[in-house]
Amino acid sequence: MSSSIKNNIIKCTRADSLWTTITLTDADGNEYIPDPNDQIWFALKGSTDDSEEPLVLKKIDPETLELRLDPADNDHPPGTYWYDIEVTLTNGFVTTVVGPCKYFITPQVKNVGVISNG
Repeated sequence: MSSSIKNNIIKCTRADSLWTTITLTDADGNEYIPDPNDQIWFALKGSTDDSEEPLVLKKIDPETLELRLDPADNDHPPGTYWYDIEVTLTNGFVTTVVGPCKYFITPQVKNVGVISNG
């Protein structure tokens, strides 16, 4: 798996998996521990246009905070995409906790055979 996350910018090779654990903090920088009934969603789009439907929409388990993207989730043409993470608290309060942030899908190099020196 060839991926990286730095300063909320994600880079992932096309059609690769991406599994990571997210950390949520409040405005003061204190870690937020989600309630098991909180709803946490990751959305990937081709732009920051609110009217655009997400290419990928994944629920993040509030108990593990694991974001798991499968190869099909990253099987889009190489380029720059945008993601955010939204939380709906059990009391109904909705907030975007990450994003919009850049998400780069880089080209993959296919195995085209063995190169021989002769």
